[in-house]
Amino acid sequence: MQLLKSNVTAVFAVSDFYALEFMRFLQGKNIQIPEDIQIIGFDDNMASRESNPSLTTIHQEANLRAKAAIECLEAMRDGAEYKTEIVLPVDLIQRESTRKL
Repeated sequence: MQLLKSNVTAVFAVSDFYALEFMRFLQGKNIQIPEDIQIIGFDDNMASRESNPSLTTIHQEANLRAKAAIECLEAMRDGAEYKTEIVLPVDLIQRESTRKL
């Protein structure tokens, strides 16, 4: 596979859904995770804990994301100023889809 030939050691997906779909695709090609390539997702959803191997992911509090979105929407509705860039805290949840190099 071209990805492995180009010395890529890890892939970061924008969501756990895409990371898990990519993991299944690679496993279908007999590529071992994390031995051949490591995969990291974003969301920390239930499927990431139950996959085989379990998916390393980035956890973000959904309630903080929702609160920030609502505050922005309310400010837009009211014609008030609002932040155009919001940074929320995240945590790396290390599981089986990554390893030390």
